Amino acid sequence: MTRKASRDSFLRRENSSQLAIVYGKLVAIELAIKDDFGELASLYWNHKIHEMLVDFADAYSQKNQNISVSVIKSYAAQFQNKLKKLVCVYNDNHKSHVPINSYPHMRYVVHENDERGFVTKENDIKNLEVLVDNIINELNTRYGLAI
Repeated sequence: MTRKASRDSFLRRENSSQLAIVYGKLVAIELAIKDDFGELASLYWNHKIHEMLVDFADAYSQKNQNISVSVIKSYAAQFQNKLKKLVCVYNDNHKSHVPINSYPHMRYVVHENDERGFVTKENDIKNLEVLVDNIINELNTRYGLAI
């Protein structure tokens, strides 16, 4: 199964907030990796982008031993650190960092323009987007994964 139309719809989000743009890019990465793995996609991945990146790189390097996986593994670690800087609110109204195993929680971000105190800074969203763009570029150029 290929979900190219779905990936494209999440990537092409002109006039959206930076948060929505980053979220859309993460959905596109998740779908692209899961499509590439097909039936072999791990049931345990759920929305664990960092695990998907590491598993994808490892599987690819087994096929092509000339490929270095250090960059994508570094990006996976950086992704965890940048994602958990975002602050979201849960149903019971308590705030916490976005879990590193579930990027969809970023839909519930508490933004610094909405409140003060324990909130998500716009700069943290921008830094995450830069990293996500680097991840997409790496997956496209080094691994040939169309996103």
